[in-house]
Amino acid sequence: MELFKIKDLAFNSEEFLDNIEEFEDLIPIIKDLQENLTYEEINCVGDNDCCSKTDKNYIVEIEGYLDDEDEFYTKEELIQSGANIEGARLDPFIIRVYKCVECGKWIIDILE
Repeated sequence: MELFKIKDLAFNSEEFLDNIEEFEDLIPIIKDLQENLTYEEINCVGDNDCCSKTDKNYIVEIEGYLDDEDEFYTKEELIQSGANIEGARLDPFIIRVYKCVECGKWIIDILE
């Protein structure tokens, strides 16, 4: 089942490598932003654990912030609203999605 699509890359629930329930609050965020997102191809340090055939991944990064109520805002949303990012009580929160170029398995990684 397709959860979201970024450009020509589809992200299906059955190809997720981890427990997707742990990330179910992030899927709607990614889905809402999918039309404005892009990806790039990167090389990792070693072969991917999913298939051990390549070290190449597609990566999508969503740079954002969490407020005191754990509401997620992208950097662009805050800039457009005129919010003072420096003076606000916001914590950096970056969502990264990696997808294996070879087998299509994918994961979500969070930087806080």
